[in-house]
Amino acid sequence: MNLGANNSNSNSNTNNNTNNESQRPSIEYNKPKTLISEKDYIKRVEELCAYNTFSIADDAYLKKVDKLGDDLRDMIIYNEDTIEVKGTKYYVSNKGNDKNDGLSPETAWATLSKINSYGFKEGDAVLFERGGFWRGSINARSGVTYSAYGKGHKPKISLSIDGLSGEWKKTDKKNIWVFSSPISKSVGLILFNDGEKHGEKKRESIDNLKQNFDFLHAVPTSGVTGTNSNGCVYLYYDGNNPADDFWSIELSIPKSVVTIAKGGIHDVTLHNLELRLGQDYFFCSGTKNIVVKCCAMYWMGGQENKNGLRYGGGGGCWFGCDTMVFEHCYFYQHFDAGVTPQYNMTDAEPCFFKNFKATSCLFDYCEYPFEYFLSQKTNDNAKYIDAYFAYNFVRHTGYGFGDKADKSACVKSWAHPNPQENFVIEKNIFDRPYVRLLDMGAKNPNGEPDFNCFPKMNNNVYITVKNEPAIRLNRKSFEFNEDGYKQLEDLGFEENAVYMFCEKY
Repeated sequence: MNLGANNSNSNSNTNNNTNNESQRPSIEYNKPKTLISEKDYIKRVEELCAYNTFSIADDAYLKKVDKLGDDLRDMIIYNEDTIEVKGTKYYVSNKGNDKNDGLSPETAWATLSKINSYGFKEGDAVLFERGGFWRGSINARSGVTYSAYGKGHKPKISLSIDGLSGEWKKTDKKNIWVFSSPISKSVGLILFNDGEKHGEKKRESIDNLKQNFDFLHAVPTSGVTGTNSNGCVYLYYDGNNPADDFWSIELSIPKSVVTIAKGGIHDVTLHNLELRLGQDYFFCSGTKNIVVKCCAMYWMGGQENKNGLRYGGGGGCWFGCDTMVFEHCYFYQHFDAGVTPQYNMTDAEPCFFKNFKATSCLFDYCEYPFEYFLSQKTNDNAKYIDAYFAYNFVRHTGYGFGDKADKSACVKSWAHPNPQENFVIEKNIFDRPYVRLLDMGAKNPNGEPDFNCFPKMNNNVYITVKNEPAIRLNRKSFEFNEDGYKQLEDLGFEENAVYMFCEKY
């Protein structure tokens, strides 16, 4: 078995050097001849929303749905729009040099360290060259835009440890390899060849590694026996040395790919970037005017906290925000959420999420594509205000590398009070999840479950297997059929819903 460019079968890991990024193969830029426009996408969503309330999702219908999702994906991935910049543009390239002035593509900087230490002014922009790859994280500054220039693939920012930067050595256990460099922080995922394969994280003992790509990270939270929590990463693999068989091995760690510091950060734009392999792409609080447009977020989460609970994946805000917008973004393989505004603390702390929006986004292989929860009961102290989740395409929910498949749902808000004002979820395509379409909760100020306190649901398309308990509201299940719909209609839960029945997926 040999999936990489290095044909050596030795275990010496001789293909490593100080610049492993240079060994990444050039991936062809297969931009389609035509891409759908936003107008065309909206039109096609509206057509799907215009079906009869109950219909059979036959092959022709499902092909139309799949095609729309794929077209939206291509529209996002291959978007080459530029963005208006009022201040100074600074350029960053793998071919650049930090001693340059950064003011042109010819005099570009090279590293994330340079941009994270530079004193930008509000209105400035940092532009990464398309086709480039940077390992680390961005420390976002108020008023600064982070975007792309040139032609080709979106620039990649990956918060991961290079699995080719050290040796993979055989242990005394059959087919078990250990990475030579101990890692102190929880590894949530191992990714091979840019997603051709991904690791399955195991717990407690090396003996639980039984098939290819099972891995274990021996840190204190993992409950590992017999390894003294030594920080080592163990991998089951029955081929040659992993460093010889794969051109890329990435180990994700618990940190945000983009750091937006708590409180006071405002007017940050992320545009046409590919953010990869972190605890999340960002997770901030108390911020204002955060705009994310035409970005792709890949392979997020799966780390462990101090109690051994796996978490991470997705991003959004904790403890309030004033305007956070996601538009034309692609969320792929998230261990937990896709986007999320959430807070779970005491009623004494005011917490408002104002103008949180996600529109025309694609969610692929996420456990909870849209997760929101707010534990405070009093509307005067905390609530969602003017939240909007619309025209999004949600598919493969509960599939992928997450471990919460049985709890997964396209929209997840648990059993919290979730007080809201003008919270709208409309004209989304919720397509064939592993378990549930919706799992939502809402309570009145007295702490009682109340169906009148849910967001306004309007004209969403639901596609899944008939007679499955696919919707749960305030812990009450409703089957996906005419009787379930009648019960929901009597509760006034949704207007103009479209139910499409299909076979097992």
